[in-house]
Amino acid sequence: MDPERKPVDITDESHQTTQRDALQIGVLGAVFAILFLVSLWLLNAVPKPREGDQAFQEFYSGDERRKVVIVGLYLLPLSAIAFIWFLASLRQWVARTWPIDRQIIGTVQLLSGVAFITLALASSAATIIPAAAVELSDQAFDPALARQFPLYGDALLLVFGIRMAAMFVMTTANMGLKSAVLPKWFVYLSFLLSAILLLSYSLSIWLVVGFPMWVLALGLLIIYGARNPEGIRRRREAAGLPPLDELRPSD
Repeated sequence: MDPERKPVDITDESHQTTQRDALQIGVLGAVFAILFLVSLWLLNAVPKPREGDQAFQEFYSGDERRKVVIVGLYLLPLSAIAFIWFLASLRQWVARTWPIDRQIIGTVQLLSGVAFITLALASSAATIIPAAAVELSDQAFDPALARQFPLYGDALLLVFGIRMAAMFVMTTANMGLKSAVLPKWFVYLSFLLSAILLLSYSLSIWLVVGFPMWVLALGLLIIYGARNPEGIRRRREAAGLPPLDELRPSD
């Protein structure tokens, strides 16, 4: 494709397409955020490593363990599917607002998003192993297994996954700032969130709550911008950028 973007005719159909794409991003982001937050809430019920063997025995011998299995078998995988579709829709939307010669940042955004959700799935798998072993097999309860695997899952998500989420937030905010399609207040809050996620050393599972909430807010802002394009138009004019409807959509 020619890197020089050329004006194209503006049609009601293209405007409706933009609104439909924005709505898709918002809905997928909301589905991901809700399922992911519910999963975190249920996984937080797993006894902490410092608790005694009795607490583990009571948890894994009762009905509470089934909630953890449900997270691993249904909620987290469905959340991951929603995030993958959200990521693909967001990348398509970005292609219409971001100069073609700067897509290296878009590539970093894509890879960090994929890395985050992969680590989130691996974390979920590790966390549910003790509950699945009790629920789906005749294996005897092992306190050591019940302590180590959830701790390993927390490390995957809160040490590695959260850094990938920080990169996703940072690159998306950068693109939103340079293309003037996101309000500056949201961009600056995004940079702050990415710094917190990147530099934090806490192993609290609630540290990651900020990311799905940010995804939800991003989707709502994209929907609002598609339905009320005047704000984006003013920001792009102030930045010396052409209107979005004068750009040829990228393949």
